[in-house]
Amino acid sequence: MRASTGNLRKDGSEMTEVKKELENGFEYDEEGIRMSTPIEIARYKSERLKSDTIADIGCGIGVQAIHFSFNSRQVIAVERDNVRYEIAVRNANKSKANNIEFLKGDAFDPQIVKNVRGADTIHSDPSRIKNGNSWSLEMLSPNPLNILEEYDANAFSFDLPVHLKIENLPKEWEKEFISIKGEPKRISAYVGKSQKYDISVITLPTKERIIRNSEIERKFSYSEDVKNYIYEIDQAIVLAGLIPEYLRNFKNIEPILFDSQRSFLTSDSMMADNFILNTYEILAKCEDIHDIKSKIKKLKIGKVIIRFSIPDNLYYDTRRILERDAVGENIGYIFKIGGLYYIGRKII
Repeated sequence: MRASTGNLRKDGSEMTEVKKELENGFEYDEEGIRMSTPIEIARYKSERLKSDTIADIGCGIGVQAIHFSFNSRQVIAVERDNVRYEIAVRNANKSKANNIEFLKGDAFDPQIVKNVRGADTIHSDPSRIKNGNSWSLEMLSPNPLNILEEYDANAFSFDLPVHLKIENLPKEWEKEFISIKGEPKRISAYVGKSQKYDISVITLPTKERIIRNSEIERKFSYSEDVKNYIYEIDQAIVLAGLIPEYLRNFKNIEPILFDSQRSFLTSDSMMADNFILNTYEILAKCEDIHDIKSKIKKLKIGKVIIRFSIPDNLYYDTRRILERDAVGENIGYIFKIGGLYYIGRKII
């Protein structure tokens, strides 16, 4: 089953943050599906956090708790919302997850804390209370710091907003950026015996991982020489600060742009990697808008996608200008690097 709110990007593709696969027959409510763990992450976390007894604090509609039940002997699932508690119980019954004990109540209710005592691992995927343009642990409910204070366990796991700055997290926590098919989804923070790395990025479903290496040079230079191909890489690599580690994997690839929205590399020959989100072949180099329009016509491009930063209120007007005399069925992707424009076609 696939659930979606139908949000679209400017290029017409649907945002995967609100498109989630559910196991066949799962029930959900609108808030429950929005907050639920993507199946790929639920499977991965179930394997990584395999325990004798694991507790899921704030289990929602039960996706993660049910997956925990496949690899751990006993699961304790806590949910305070009456509707989602009932849905989680029904979803567990449909999945034949008979090793889950459901508790209805607040995470900090003394009786709940007492009943969870003895769990080897505590997991929590807190609700997000966004306020402004930044995230902090205080905006999460329940706050992971409060979970650590109230609960006694050998290992903890917290699923956090992917754009929460890692410098705002305790230095001793492990920070793992999780992506699905090249798109960042969340930070998983680990405390205690669940820790394995310092900072890393993992992409699912392949489970390829980049791990921070504190011994390598962290400075790198940008190239303004765009070659035959441009690659858009997983933004989680940038968020995690692991660009130097990623670049060490390749000999003939150069960075050309990294910002808060997109990360581009370039090379002469085409390469493949699980952290590459999109690959573009460069068709033409242009000096200005008039040059772009002329070459778009020659390349028989009928639709233009702008792949450089531009104010939202100018995006569609600029597209209309570029497409005004365009003919053909091809799609052209426009990049701006070092003051020049490049027209590319999407290969992958």
